[in-house]
Amino acid sequence: MIPVKRDSGEYHITDRAMALDGPNKDVICNVSDISSKTVISQLNEDTSRVKLWGEKSGFSVEVTHLLSPYLPRKHFYLKIRPWDNKYYFRCCSRITAQKGDLWRSCTYYEFDIK
Repeated sequence: MIPVKRDSGEYHITDRAMALDGPNKDVICNVSDISSKTVISQLNEDTSRVKLWGEKSGFSVEVTHLLSPYLPRKHFYLKIRPWDNKYYFRCCSRITAQKGDLWRSCTYYEFDIK
């Protein structure tokens, strides 16, 4: 999970989001409106890389979540709240862990402030 403050008082720190891989790659979502739900359906696909940024702020963060072995239905979920935009990532769904299973997870965060 990574929360990023939404607003500086003068402008949105984060108001755009997109997947950097997966079936909805490069679809830019406007997340400046807290009532917007389109981002959930557009980024809620099989993806491991996402970006969140602000048009005016010069701030951005890219998140890459790597999982081994590959499991189906991994995705990011962006919760849009008045005080922050928060990315959650889920490794898979409907998988029952078995004795001896080994999953490795690694998450990279790349921040850019201009």
